Amino acid sequence: MKGIALRPLAVEINWGRAFMALALVLTFGLIMVEPAYAQGGDAFTIVQSKLTSQTAKASGVAKTVLITAAVLSLIVGLAPMLWGQVKVKWIVTALCACVLFGLAGIMVSAFSGETPTT
Repeated sequence: MKGIALRPLAVEINWGRAFMALALVLTFGLIMVEPAYAQGGDAFTIVQSKLTSQTAKASGVAKTVLITAAVLSLIVGLAPMLWGQVKVKWIVTALCACVLFGLAGIMVSAFSGETPTT
């Protein structure tokens, strides 16, 4: 069984260019990371607070949409009773949809980390 000849591979590599490329990557990496630590590392906390506030707003909107869908499904399911068409499957479907939309809204609040308002 023949092994891989490492010597020809090592000779073919232009080590000067490889070290120059590595130096450039490290230099630009340090240049890009340094401003994030400037002024006491506030850049990370600013980004974190922006992301947290935008996520809370988005989850609030999602919760509002889901609660609205739950109320509408309840209305759509129970409205035919007003004109005398009592269909059990409509009522059961509407109640199931209402419960599922309501639970989805609760789950959005639970996983978003939004603090409940009292």
